Amino acid sequence: MNSIPTMNKFLLVFVILTMPVYQLHACGTNNIQCVTQTTYQFCFTVGTQLVLGGNVYSCPNGTICSESGGSYACVPGVPTTTTTTTTTTSTTTTTVAPPAACTASGRYRATNCNQYYECVPILWWFDLVLQTCGTNLAYDATSQQCTANSTCFL
Repeated sequence: MNSIPTMNKFLLVFVILTMPVYQLHACGTNNIQCVTQTTYQFCFTVGTQLVLGGNVYSCPNGTICSESGGSYACVPGVPTTTTTTTTTTSTTTTTVAPPAACTASGRYRATNCNQYYECVPILWWFDLVLQTCGTNLAYDATSQQCTANSTCFL
Protein backbone atom coordinates (compact mmCIF):
# COMPACT_ATOMS: atom_id res chain seq x y z
CA MET A 1 0.00 0.00 0.00
CA ASN A 2 1.28 3.46 -0.90
CA SER A 3 1.45 5.71 2.17
CA ILE A 4 2.15 9.09 0.47
CA PRO A 5 -0.89 10.74 -1.17
CA THR A 6 -0.45 11.78 -4.83
CA MET A 7 -0.49 15.54 -4.10
CA ASN A 8 2.25 15.17 -1.46
CA LYS A 9 4.37 13.16 -3.93
CA PHE A 10 3.99 15.96 -6.46
CA LEU A 11 5.04 18.61 -3.92
CA LEU A 12 8.02 16.50 -2.78
CA VAL A 13 9.21 16.03 -6.39
CA PHE A 14 8.68 19.75 -7.10
CA VAL A 15 10.73 20.78 -4.05
CA ILE A 16 13.57 18.36 -4.87
CA LEU A 17 13.68 19.42 -8.54
CA THR A 18 13.74 23.16 -7.74
CA MET A 19 16.50 23.02 -5.09
CA PRO A 20 20.16 23.50 -6.10
CA VAL A 21 21.85 20.12 -5.67
CA TYR A 22 25.49 19.06 -5.22
CA GLN A 23 26.94 15.56 -4.78
CA LEU A 24 28.45 14.74 -1.37
CA HIS A 25 30.59 11.99 0.10
CA ALA A 26 28.88 11.89 3.52
CA CYS A 27 26.01 13.45 5.42
CA GLY A 28 25.54 13.95 9.16
CA THR A 29 23.27 11.58 11.10
CA ASN A 30 20.74 14.43 11.35
CA ASN A 31 20.69 14.96 7.53
CA ILE A 32 22.76 18.15 7.53
CA GLN A 33 26.30 19.08 6.54
CA CYS A 34 28.13 21.81 8.45
CA VAL A 35 29.53 24.42 6.06
CA THR A 36 31.28 26.32 8.86
CA GLN A 37 31.13 26.08 12.65
CA THR A 38 27.93 28.15 12.63
CA THR A 39 26.29 27.43 9.24
CA TYR A 40 24.79 24.31 7.62
CA GLN A 41 22.86 22.92 4.65
CA PHE A 42 20.42 20.02 4.42
CA CYS A 43 21.43 16.64 2.93
CA PHE A 44 19.19 14.02 1.38
CA THR A 45 19.33 10.98 -0.89
CA VAL A 46 18.26 11.06 -4.54
CA GLY A 47 18.44 7.55 -5.92
CA THR A 48 21.75 6.24 -4.60
CA GLN A 49 23.45 9.66 -4.40
CA LEU A 50 23.84 11.81 -1.28
CA VAL A 51 23.19 15.43 -2.22
CA LEU A 52 23.28 18.84 -0.56
CA GLY A 53 20.64 21.38 -1.50
CA GLY A 54 19.01 24.63 -0.62
CA ASN A 55 20.19 27.66 1.28
CA VAL A 56 22.98 27.91 3.82
CA TYR A 57 21.38 28.41 7.25
CA SER A 58 22.97 30.10 10.28
CA CYS A 59 22.89 28.75 13.82
CA PRO A 60 21.47 31.10 16.50
CA ASN A 61 23.92 32.92 18.79
CA GLY A 62 25.36 30.63 21.44
CA THR A 63 25.10 27.52 19.24
CA ILE A 64 27.34 25.71 16.77
CA CYS A 65 26.64 23.32 13.91
CA SER A 66 26.66 19.60 14.74
CA GLU A 67 26.28 16.84 12.14
CA SER A 68 25.49 14.40 14.96
CA GLY A 69 23.22 16.65 17.03
CA GLY A 70 20.23 14.29 17.08
CA SER A 71 17.25 16.12 15.65
CA TYR A 72 18.98 19.52 15.91
CA ALA A 73 21.41 21.08 13.42
CA CYS A 74 22.72 23.53 16.05
CA VAL A 75 23.70 22.61 19.59
CA PRO A 76 24.81 24.81 22.51
CA GLY A 77 28.41 25.90 22.12
CA VAL A 78 30.73 28.72 21.07
CA PRO A 79 32.72 28.69 17.80
CA THR A 80 36.40 28.12 18.48
CA THR A 81 39.61 29.41 17.03
CA THR A 82 42.63 27.19 17.62
CA THR A 83 46.18 28.48 17.87
CA THR A 84 49.14 26.10 18.12
CA THR A 85 52.70 27.36 18.67
CA THR A 86 55.98 25.42 18.60
CA THR A 87 59.58 26.53 19.17
CA THR A 88 60.42 26.46 15.45
CA THR A 89 57.15 27.48 13.76
CA SER A 90 53.71 28.67 14.70
CA THR A 91 50.47 27.74 13.01
CA THR A 92 47.25 29.62 13.50
CA THR A 93 43.97 28.09 12.40
CA THR A 94 41.10 30.51 12.24
CA THR A 95 37.51 30.12 11.18
CA VAL A 96 36.90 31.71 7.79
CA ALA A 97 33.29 32.53 7.06
CA PRO A 98 32.04 32.23 3.49
CA PRO A 99 30.55 35.33 1.87
CA ALA A 100 27.19 36.28 3.39
CA ALA A 101 25.53 36.10 -0.04
CA CYS A 102 26.65 35.13 -3.52
CA THR A 103 25.81 37.73 -6.15
CA ALA A 104 28.39 36.72 -8.77
CA SER A 105 30.71 33.80 -9.61
CA GLY A 106 33.81 33.71 -7.42
CA ARG A 107 36.07 31.64 -5.16
CA TYR A 108 36.89 32.36 -1.51
CA ARG A 109 39.35 30.86 0.98
CA ALA A 110 37.92 28.32 3.47
CA THR A 111 39.20 27.29 6.91
CA ASN A 112 41.08 24.19 5.67
CA CYS A 113 44.03 24.91 3.39
CA ASN A 114 42.81 22.36 0.82
CA GLN A 115 39.28 23.81 0.53
CA TYR A 116 37.58 26.89 -0.86
CA TYR A 117 34.05 28.26 -1.26
CA GLU A 118 32.74 28.81 -4.75
CA CYS A 119 29.72 30.89 -5.78
CA VAL A 120 28.11 28.82 -8.53
CA PRO A 121 25.43 30.16 -10.93
CA ILE A 122 22.17 28.16 -10.69
CA LEU A 123 19.55 29.35 -13.17
CA TRP A 124 19.02 33.02 -12.14
CA TRP A 125 20.77 32.97 -8.72
CA PHE A 126 24.08 31.93 -7.18
CA ASP A 127 24.64 29.21 -4.58
CA LEU A 128 27.61 28.74 -2.24
CA VAL A 129 29.46 25.40 -2.51
CA LEU A 130 32.36 24.13 -0.40
CA GLN A 131 34.95 22.60 -2.77
CA THR A 132 37.95 20.40 -1.89
CA CYS A 133 41.24 20.39 -3.82
CA GLY A 134 42.78 17.12 -4.98
CA THR A 135 45.42 15.11 -3.12
CA ASN A 136 48.57 17.12 -2.19
CA LEU A 137 46.99 20.37 -3.40
CA ALA A 138 46.05 23.52 -1.49
CA TYR A 139 43.84 26.46 -2.43
CA ASP A 140 45.82 29.57 -3.41
CA ALA A 141 43.67 32.69 -2.87
CA THR A 142 45.93 34.80 -5.11
CA SER A 143 45.54 32.63 -8.22
CA GLN A 144 42.13 31.30 -7.07
CA GLN A 145 43.24 27.76 -8.00
CA CYS A 146 44.34 24.57 -6.30
CA THR A 147 48.14 24.36 -6.47
CA ALA A 148 50.90 22.02 -5.28
CA ASN A 149 51.78 22.86 -1.68
CA SER A 150 54.18 21.16 0.74
CA THR A 151 52.78 22.86 3.87
CA CYS A 152 49.13 21.74 3.65
CA PHE A 153 48.76 18.44 5.53
CA LEU A 154 45.18 17.29 6.15
